[in-house]
Amino acid sequence: MREVSVSAVPIDRFARVLPPERVALLQEVADRSSLLLRGRTVWNVSSTERGGGVAEMLQTLVAYGRGAGIETRWFVLTGDERFFTVTKRLHNLLHGFPGDRGGLDEADRDHYRDVMARNLEVWQNRVRPGDIVLLHDPQTAGMAGALGTRARTSSGAVTSGPTGPTGTPAVAGSSSGRSWRPPTCASSRGESTRQPGCRRPGSG
Repeated sequence: MREVSVSAVPIDRFARVLPPERVALLQEVADRSSLLLRGRTVWNVSSTERGGGVAEMLQTLVAYGRGAGIETRWFVLTGDERFFTVTKRLHNLLHGFPGDRGGLDEADRDHYRDVMARNLEVWQNRVRPGDIVLLHDPQTAGMAGALGTRARTSSGAVTSGPTGPTGTPAVAGSSSGRSWRPPTCASSRGESTRQPGCRRPGSG
């Protein structure tokens, strides 16, 4: 694993292109998010730092996250040619494409797991309980099980969040079999609010 260096970009630069009320709302949400995430780190893990939509997206999102005062970091996997060949096949198959028409066998699975283990070995101890880990790209999905006991983890369609009955996060697709639903938040008067991470009762 290696870290991608991204400099903070202040969100007030949007004042040049957005109406004042939208800038004020953006700043309000940023301030509230920074408060809610104080003492936590938002970790992003992807398969590459250049090329493709994820890398382009993270260059911007990490910069603005840091600019909003949120500790946001980005790491990329290290792997050999075989690893990326296997994960490319997996990616294609998940989307219903034949790709190079190569198969996936137990040896490929074992190699994938070995590469995941090596990446986790040098990185996962940095992740603290309560941190948020966003696993981008199918290549990173194999980390969800190990990280699910340490942080709130999201990987593509695999979603987790606040803790389950044992105090550890419930990661969809893990042995817990549970997925995360956004919490309902209420004001002091019992009214539901629209704070980040909250949902109205009955909203799904």
